[in-house]
Amino acid sequence: MVSKRNPDELLKFIPARDSPPYTLVVVYGERSIGDFWTFPDDGTVERVLGAIAKVMPSILTLDDVKRYLESLDKPSERVNRALEAYQSLVKLREVRPGEGLPYKYEPPHLPGWKDMMIGGAIPGLKPNQRNPYFTGGTAKHYRPVINFDKCIKCSLCWEYCPDSVFDVTPDGYFNPALAYCKGCGVCAEVCPVPDTIIMVDEMEFEDGYGKFIDEYRAWKENREAYRKWFESLLPKAQVISVRKR
Repeated sequence: MVSKRNPDELLKFIPARDSPPYTLVVVYGERSIGDFWTFPDDGTVERVLGAIAKVMPSILTLDDVKRYLESLDKPSERVNRALEAYQSLVKLREVRPGEGLPYKYEPPHLPGWKDMMIGGAIPGLKPNQRNPYFTGGTAKHYRPVINFDKCIKCSLCWEYCPDSVFDVTPDGYFNPALAYCKGCGVCAEVCPVPDTIIMVDEMEFEDGYGKFIDEYRAWKENREAYRKWFESLLPKAQVISVRKR
């Protein structure tokens, strides 16, 4: 795992297992986000290869890593990143059965061919309607937190959100359904009022209002408590440049 947190901190967010002990390996560094369309050449691959050579030399040796990286462009820079991880950036922790976040895994139901729609079609949805079977909110790194006291109800977050996360409240505010949010940061970037929508690391929410808080409801029930909570998160807000993705 690539993180700037230590193994004990990370273990609070890793589901517990009943399986035999395993080793949690943490490579110090910024998290890296890639997908089918982008490959961030930010040194993460090199650091991970160096970490594998450090903890599992029977699978991959440091010499193997060097030979591979020397075949690429900017070889000295890449090798130095791998060596840095190999020499000083790796932290290990043995995780025993039962350690970690209490979490009950529900095996997915796999439908038989008689249960599936013709052609594997997905039922149509109305505009701004979400599919209850495709949440995906647990995969995000950051979440939006809304300062409703400063919101001018411009609707830009609602209009630009690629996952139709925002629900319109009866009094015209826009409340994020965090179970559907992917943490892309578009809403924070298009919001015209500074510090009205901030993006905060998911790992800051192990307590307090907890996972998947209904932010609008919490604000309506106790505005002063919500304001203090929001202000406590301001120093932890992340700047996510959507245009660079």
